[in-house]
Amino acid sequence: MSNIKPNTLSQRIEEERALKQLGTARVNLSFLEFPHSDQLQQTKKANVDRLKRLFRVEGGCRPDDLANRIPAIIDEGQWQQYLSESDTSMNHEPENVISTHTKIDFPPGFRLQCLRGRHRVEAARQVLPDRDQWWTVDFYPSGELKCTLIDEYTNEIKPDDGEFYYKIREYQGLFGRKTPYFEKRWWGRLAAVSTSHNKKERLEQLFRNVHFAPAFDAFQHIPALYGGMRLSTLNKMISMKCHESQELLAALRFIRNFYYDVFENDQSMMQRLSRTDIEHLQLTAPGACERDFQDLNYRVKGGKILAAFSAMPSLHAFFENLKYLKGPADCMKRLVRPKRGETIQSALWNAFADPGLRSGKCVIQGSRSTFFFAKADTNTRFSLSYRQLWLNAIRDYRDMPKPVCQKLANPKNGEANETVLYEFASLADKLGLETQEIHDLVEHDPDEKIARRLLRTARDPSQYRYKDFKGCVGRLVEIIHEAEPLGDENHDDVEVGDDNNDNLHGEPNLQEERAPNRCGILNDADQVRDRPLMYLPKLHYSTGARQAELTSFFVQKSLYLFFFGKDAGIDFEKDLEQVSSDGLKDLMHREQLLNSTERSSDNRNQEGDNLQDEQVEIGQDSIARLDDAKRELEAVEVSIQLKETEQQDQETRLKDLERIISQKEEILKSLQVSVDKRKHDLASQTVDFQQVWARNIVQNANNVDEGWQAKLDQFTKQEQEWRAKIAQLAREEQQKQKTVEELKAMEHTERAKLQELENEKKRLIENQTLGTVRLGQKSLIPEELNSTNEPDEQSPSKAVHIRFMQRCWAVLHEVVVDQIDSTKEVQRVGIKLMGKQMGLFDSEMRALTVYNCFQRVTKTGSNTIFVIPGWEVDRTANIEQLAEYDEQSGQKKAMLKRIWD
Repeated sequence: MSNIKPNTLSQRIEEERALKQLGTARVNLSFLEFPHSDQLQQTKKANVDRLKRLFRVEGGCRPDDLANRIPAIIDEGQWQQYLSESDTSMNHEPENVISTHTKIDFPPGFRLQCLRGRHRVEAARQVLPDRDQWWTVDFYPSGELKCTLIDEYTNEIKPDDGEFYYKIREYQGLFGRKTPYFEKRWWGRLAAVSTSHNKKERLEQLFRNVHFAPAFDAFQHIPALYGGMRLSTLNKMISMKCHESQELLAALRFIRNFYYDVFENDQSMMQRLSRTDIEHLQLTAPGACERDFQDLNYRVKGGKILAAFSAMPSLHAFFENLKYLKGPADCMKRLVRPKRGETIQSALWNAFADPGLRSGKCVIQGSRSTFFFAKADTNTRFSLSYRQLWLNAIRDYRDMPKPVCQKLANPKNGEANETVLYEFASLADKLGLETQEIHDLVEHDPDEKIARRLLRTARDPSQYRYKDFKGCVGRLVEIIHEAEPLGDENHDDVEVGDDNNDNLHGEPNLQEERAPNRCGILNDADQVRDRPLMYLPKLHYSTGARQAELTSFFVQKSLYLFFFGKDAGIDFEKDLEQVSSDGLKDLMHREQLLNSTERSSDNRNQEGDNLQDEQVEIGQDSIARLDDAKRELEAVEVSIQLKETEQQDQETRLKDLERIISQKEEILKSLQVSVDKRKHDLASQTVDFQQVWARNIVQNANNVDEGWQAKLDQFTKQEQEWRAKIAQLAREEQQKQKTVEELKAMEHTERAKLQELENEKKRLIENQTLGTVRLGQKSLIPEELNSTNEPDEQSPSKAVHIRFMQRCWAVLHEVVVDQIDSTKEVQRVGIKLMGKQMGLFDSEMRALTVYNCFQRVTKTGSNTIFVIPGWEVDRTANIEQLAEYDEQSGQKKAMLKRIWD
C-alpha cells in the first residue's frame, strides 16, 4: 500500500465503503465492545454525562440516524452464517439497507468489534430501558476501510498527544503496517488541532533524536502509557543534556521494565491495560503506604503484584518529574559547560581526575559534617561522585538559581548564595573534578565577598569611607569564622519514617496535614525538612515497614531511584568506613582561616590574646597537615609496593618473551630451509611445464583453425538471414506509416464533421427545445399534457416508480404514477428540473425531453432518469442532438460514444 498515491487510495476507500458495506442491523448493547478505543482513549465521564443529558432531553438517542450509527468489523462468512441462522435476508444496496434495520441476535459470548462510538453506547446503557438496549450498527469486512473508520472523529473527543504519537508511529511502519496516506492525515490533524506548529515541530525533533525516539518507542506494547505524553515539553527534556546511562533514559527504561516485570512480558495483557488503570495506579506505592494499599486492594488481590517499594511509574509522572530535575540540572551546568554533542555526565567524566586511583577509595558524604570512605573501582568511584553532586544540587538548587544575563536596568533576579555555591564547587573539587568553572568558584573566598558586600551595604560608598577597608574586611571574616557547625544530633539525625512529625527547629509543623506532592516540584516546607536526609547512605537505607501515610522523603527517594537507579555499586551498610577528619566543611574552614591569617598577620600581632589562639589554631592545622602527609606517605608506600610487584611481573614476562623469541627463531630457520627446497623443486617443475605448454599450444592451434572456420560459416549464414529480416521489417514499417497517415486523414475528416454537428447543435439549442426552457416552461409542454382523452375505465391501472437520480447515484426525486395517466406527473417534475438548468438522460446517456422521457425509460425497463447539472447540459445535449441527426448511422454513434467516454 505504501506505493499507492493518496488520492487513489482515498478514492478506493470511499468506493469500498459504499460498495462493500455488508449491511445495517440493530444489535443488543451487550454484544458491543471497543478494543481499539481501549488502547488509546479512556472513557471520559464528563462526555458520557453530557450524552446522557442529551438523550434525556431529546427523549431518546436516535441510534438509527446515519450520523449516530456505529461501524463494526465482522468476517463475511460469519455475517452470512448469522443471517441464515436468524432467517434474515438483507440487500447489499445502501438505500435498501437503510430501510431494513433488522435486529440480529448473536450467540452468547460473542463480541462485535466496534470501531467508534464507545461513549454513546456507555451513555445508552445507563439511560435506556432494558427493552431498548440496542444500537444500529453498520457492518464492514475491509481492513483498509477499518483504518479509515477508526480514524474518523465526527463529534468525537479530540486526540491527545499520546494518540498522535502512537498513530503516526503505527502508520510509519514501526508499530504496524506502513501507510503513508494515513500518516499524512495524522500529521495534518496534529497541525490542525495545535494553535501553532509547536507540537508538530517538537514531535519531529523527537523522531530525529537517536536516544529518546527508541526509548519512547519501547512502550508500543503498553499503549495506555502514551496517555501521559506531552509534546510541548520535549524540547526542555532534550536540552537538559541528561540522556546518557542515567537520569532520563534510565527513567524511561525503568518505566518499561516495571510493567514488563509486572505482566511477565505478556504483550496481550499489556495491550489490555487501559488509561483508566494507569491513572489509578500511577504515583501510588501500595508496598510502602497503607492507604494506597487499601485503595488498590480491590483491584489487585492482596497487593502481591503491585506491592513494589516505589511509586508506580508512568509517562505522566516522567514529564512531571522533569520539573524536579530542571533546577538541579542548571546547578550542575555551573560546574561544567558541556560542548556540542556532550552531556553533563560525559563532560564530567572527561574532567574526572580520580583522586582515589592509588588508594582505591572514594569519599562518601553522610551529612554536612560526616564523611566516609568506600572501596570501589574507577567507574564506581565516578558514579558515586556523580550521584553526590546531583544530590548536593537537589538539596541546595534554590540557593543557586540559574544566572540570567540582563541587558536593561530591570530589578535583579534571585542571586546565588556565595557560600552554598562555594561549598558545591569545593565538594566537586574534593571528589576529583577539575574544570575551569570549578577552579574559578573555589579560588575566591565567599566569606570575604560577604564581608565586602556588608560594608558597602551598611554605608553608601559615595558618602562614607573606611580608614582601613581591608582590615575591616579581615575582622568581619574572623567573626564569620567563629560560627560553629551544628552537630549531627541537632541537624541530621532524623528518623526516615518520622520526617513529617516536627520541623527542624522543634516547633509544631503547621502544614503537617498537607499531603506531599507525589511528582514534580515539592513543597518548600517538605524540601527544607528533607534536606538533611538527601545523602547517599540515607537514600539507600531500607525502611522495611509500610507507613500509614506517604511521606515527602519517600517521594524524593522514589524520584532519586527513578532517575539514578537502585544499584550504586557498593553496599552502604557494610562497605563504609568513617573518616577520621571532622568533615569536608571543617577542612575548607581551616584552609580559609590559614589564608585569612596570613593576609592579616600585622593586625593580629597587635592583639596578644588573639595571637595565642591563632597559634593554637595554626598548630592544629599543622597537625592536620601532618596527618594528611602520613596518609599520603602510606598511600605512596602502598603504591611503591604495587610498582615493585608490577616490575617483578614485568621481568618474569620479559624472560618468557625471550624464551618464546628464541623458539620462534629456530622455527624460522627451519622454515627458511623448507622454502629454499621448495624454490628448487618449483624451478625444475617450471622447465617441464614450459615444454608441455609449448606442445599443447601447437596442438590446440590446429584444432582452433578448424573450429573457427566452421563458426565463421555459421555466422555468415546468420548474417544473411538477419539482413533479410531487416529488409522485411523495413517494408512492414513503411506500410504501417502509410496506414497511420491514412488514419490521421480520416481523423481530420471526422473532426470536421464533428465540428459541423456541434455548430448545428448550437443553432438548435438557440432556436428549439433547450432555448425555450430558459425562456419559459409552458412552451415545453407537448400536446400530451393538453390532451382530453380519458383512459379506458376497464383497463387495469398499474403503479410505475420513476426515479430521478443525480450522477453520484443519489435519488433526487421519486414519482409513483399510474401507467395509464403517467406522463403528467413525470413531465411536471422534468419541467421543474429543466427550469433549474438541469439535463435529463437515460441509462445510455442519451438526452431526453419532457415529453419522451417517460416512454424511453419505461421502454428500457430501467425506470430511472439521470439528472446532470446545468454546467454539463451543453455537453450532453451535444451528444443527444448528434444522436438524433445520425440515428441511422451506427458507426458515427459509436464514434461519439468513444468521444464521451
